[in-house]
Amino acid sequence: MLVDEQDAAVLVDEQDAAVLVDEQDAAMLVDELSEKQGVPLDVSKLVPFFYDASGLAHTPVYSPDGKEVSVISAQNGVLRFDARTGASLTSLIGDKDKGMATCIAYSPLGGRIATSSEDTIARIWDPSTGNILFELIRHSASITSVAYSPFRHQLATSSADKTVRLWDVLREGEEVKDFLLEGHEGSVLCVAYSPDGKFLAS
Repeated sequence: MLVDEQDAAVLVDEQDAAVLVDEQDAAMLVDELSEKQGVPLDVSKLVPFFYDASGLAHTPVYSPDGKEVSVISAQNGVLRFDARTGASLTSLIGDKDKGMATCIAYSPLGGRIATSSEDTIARIWDPSTGNILFELIRHSASITSVAYSPFRHQLATSSADKTVRLWDVLREGEEVKDFLLEGHEGSVLCVAYSPDGKFLAS
């Protein structure tokens, strides 16, 4: 999709029939989709609700209920917004010196947020307080993506260390168990569960 002659990624919230557009210059825009199928989105009606002048904001993600949006910012960690009003919510601020976040994933019920990072650590956050609940430390290189299983207790991470790890995150950091999956010959860029949680693609 092109917005102002720039490539833009599009993320659709199916529950509320809204669209989120992430431009290269990090402007994020939201609007309701037309009720008429096949009618192109009128980008002139998009309303900007977030802009990062550094141009280093990326990876917008809707919460499971569609009420909020999170986005990674190189300057400010993970920023959260009300998806309808654009009002700022509690941000997730880590140690910037340790590396930028690379991916965001909401737990199926939205009560937790997982982030992956360049510093080889995945973090589980309480979005209501902005505090880190616990960290998952096993990868030996940058973690490229993170995904929650539909069954809530399991989390998958992929990494530049050529591995995928599955984590039991039910116990809030106590006795967190990870299961290593190997076989890739290069960096693993992304990981995703099937809707029923029975399969994992990487």
